[in-house]
Amino acid sequence: MNGISNLKIETFRASVVDAVKTALAQQPGSSLHLMYCPELADPLGLIGDTRRKSHPILNLLGREKWPQSELTRVITLDCLTIARYLLESHPGLDDPLFEASLTQAHAEICLGACADPLISNDPPTRTERSVCGWWVSTDSATQIGGRVGNFSSMSGEEPRRLLWARWYSPFYVDALWPTMTPLQKQALLGRSTLVTHDTLGHLRTYNTPSSHVHVEETLVGGFFEARSANALQSDIVDNTPIVRILVTRWQALCASQGQTLPTDAVHQLHQHAHFARRFLLDAEDLIFYVMTAVQLPPGTARSPEWARVLQESKTHEIPLKAHVHTISNEFWQQVHAHRIHQTSGTRK
Repeated sequence: MNGISNLKIETFRASVVDAVKTALAQQPGSSLHLMYCPELADPLGLIGDTRRKSHPILNLLGREKWPQSELTRVITLDCLTIARYLLESHPGLDDPLFEASLTQAHAEICLGACADPLISNDPPTRTERSVCGWWVSTDSATQIGGRVGNFSSMSGEEPRRLLWARWYSPFYVDALWPTMTPLQKQALLGRSTLVTHDTLGHLRTYNTPSSHVHVEETLVGGFFEARSANALQSDIVDNTPIVRILVTRWQALCASQGQTLPTDAVHQLHQHAHFARRFLLDAEDLIFYVMTAVQLPPGTARSPEWARVLQESKTHEIPLKAHVHTISNEFWQQVHAHRIHQTSGTRK
């Protein structure tokens, strides 16, 4: 997206390798781990791999009974367990699986080679990338996998509201990171550095300042505080699967109009979805509203006029698409005037 699809594998590879090497240099003695989600396709053929140390990400809520073989897992990259003669610089960097993961990540992000859920039969809440990122850490795969699994079970503000935040997925980290407290970031990463690609395919590096006290060094109460999600975070967890669909649709819309997707597209989509959730819209109405909102001037889709239409649509069980005509002519005239002003300003 936005040029990512044209990125050559050499450039893609170099950017990841540089980020990983920087993290390794900043954390002497660290190992390199791969976060891998095999799903049904298992493109890297790792389901039966017993040569490398690994640890699955377990769903502690128990709501989704996935076969053990399909679980996302943390895999320690270590050429010493494969063939010692491969070691030249670092056991993780010299593991052939690291190169294979780079090639697979490039295919998924730049070439659209993600598993097709219609073929693989994976539910939409599952990640569509098998390569979910690279972790640089002094922690073992077991420690990282256990921490990510534990932190994924969160409690919402509503009584007995439990959430399964898929922290192994870059889509969730991308959307939730700006909303997270330092304590939450520490609960997820510990002393690790995560190198991954966000929803739009841009390379991101996540870590926590070493000056902060880490969760494992605080009182037990701090851990439970870190797992408490506020209302916005709860909505983001709920909306992330549908936002991924909306990103694709908005990208196609922009391409048809000769435009590029905004760099803050994911943030905008979550904002609109968060607003729509207040009115308990079903999936079809929510998608219609958000795709309309992204085409309107900033802020106008959250006006009292739109709030009225959304509320009436829900109250009277009228499809939003069939009720949007009740928006006043004055509103659309203001939108038209804004676009004319914006166009004239661009031409000057």
